[in-house]
Amino acid sequence: MSEEKKEEGQEEATVTMIDQETGPLSESIQLFKHESYTDGHLVYLDVMTPVKIAGSGKVSMEKDKQKQFIGKSQVDFGGRVMPYTFMIEGVDNVKDAIDQFDSAMEKALERTKEKMEEMKKESENKLVVPNKPSNIITV
Repeated sequence: MSEEKKEEGQEEATVTMIDQETGPLSESIQLFKHESYTDGHLVYLDVMTPVKIAGSGKVSMEKDKQKQFIGKSQVDFGGRVMPYTFMIEGVDNVKDAIDQFDSAMEKALERTKEKMEEMKKESENKLVVPNKPSNIITV
């Protein structure tokens, strides 16, 4: 991949990708430019900017599509520290994403907790019957 600088600091790259079964991948997938920001400790922010590949192979930003802001941190799940990834919605720049980081993480954790409780209830409603080909029956 080669890169050239454009006016106003925009980057352009020449990309060639071929899938043997479907042809050029550039016609079948959405590509993103990836930028990362961190405080060096617990706050990690990925900014995914949608890009398109022109027929010449030049990459440019898709101005009609929104950037995606993805927060990453670590969470203590009952004594086990685990990585946690979540979307930060309703923002369009890095400053707003950082400002919303804590509340977006809290909302995502609440949704995760609700989903885990739902899965626990579902598993409590299952009866294990030994010596059956399919030994889990939902009651």
